[in-house]
Amino acid sequence: MKKNDGGFHFFSILKDSIPLFLNTTTRNATMAFQSVSTRAVLKGGVRKEFAWRVISDFNSYPSLVNTVQKVVVHERNEREGRSEWFVSLEDAPMRWMEKDYFDADNFGLRFESIDGDFEQINGTWKVEDFNSEGIELAYSLDYDLGIPVIEEVVGAVLKEKMKTTIENMVQSIVAQLHRSSHVEERVFKRTPIQAYNNIRLNGKDLRVRIINISQRGILFESRVDDCTEARLVIGDVSVIADVHSMGSSLKTRALFQKEITNEDVEHLAGYLTTNNQRSHARKAVGKNSVLRATNRTVLVHIVDISPSGMLIECFDHVDVLDEAFEVGGVAIAPRKKIFNAEDKTLRVQFAHTLDESDFSGFAEKLDPRTRPIEMQMT
Repeated sequence: MKKNDGGFHFFSILKDSIPLFLNTTTRNATMAFQSVSTRAVLKGGVRKEFAWRVISDFNSYPSLVNTVQKVVVHERNEREGRSEWFVSLEDAPMRWMEKDYFDADNFGLRFESIDGDFEQINGTWKVEDFNSEGIELAYSLDYDLGIPVIEEVVGAVLKEKMKTTIENMVQSIVAQLHRSSHVEERVFKRTPIQAYNNIRLNGKDLRVRIINISQRGILFESRVDDCTEARLVIGDVSVIADVHSMGSSLKTRALFQKEITNEDVEHLAGYLTTNNQRSHARKAVGKNSVLRATNRTVLVHIVDISPSGMLIECFDHVDVLDEAFEVGGVAIAPRKKIFNAEDKTLRVQFAHTLDESDFSGFAEKLDPRTRPIEMQMT
């Protein structure tokens, strides 16, 4: 924010006045909050996921916003944290400590001050879609200086200065987002894939579900660590991409550092939808089953099967993961069991692929129209 070098330095006077007033009056916690807010629309290509990462990266604010002198992140995890802010409003340095709450799934965050020059200063960030044109950043701030005498005299000027300050901050972040190489222009048509396939990321083979691709990137379902300048190989196409997990979901976006041609997109779409699919198609089952294991009987749900494996829901029996089992009298020798504790699902990979006859008989036993089938852990 530019200083008014020839005139009234409001915050300098305010800062110098605070100690004098504190000697003769106390902060009033019942004073009404003042609210300021601003919004900015980014038409075109900044992704919500990346915009949220920028606004929640507090360590980057001093380099992005000229009024922020320093930010000290004292603690932080996926959901909350505690940070200390040092800002300069015209000539007056101000400080506060805040409790931060992060909501990556909904691209938002909020904070509440717990100490500092304000009696209270709270705020929220939100990133949302803006029609089909781009995204919108929304920032709101509630504050209470806690000194009624000062607020009565200069409250209107303070509110105007706070409004200008947050508008400048939001515009600084908007400028950074526009400069970023992580922009994926929405003019690039996305080609839906919705199929499993293999990709190679920095030499590591991954089995993922490809959601869509475009000239600027690929979206797939399989959580991987964020990495910069990763080499991504899809079939016979090799690209350099920036790879980022999308919040706490399983989705990952790889943005190509150089856009590929329409011909490459068509080639990849053809490859991903016709080649290198799972060797056996999965057959949807949707059938409840009685599972008997170690003197327990519980109800589980068989989601799907293939000649090489099956998926079970409502499974919460980690202690029997090493055991073999029977399904309707059919002995299953598992090669691998993949248990997801969060979703309570068990993916079983058979040690031997069922031949056509055995699989047909297995599928017939699991037909939803037949009576419930029993699974026995052995």
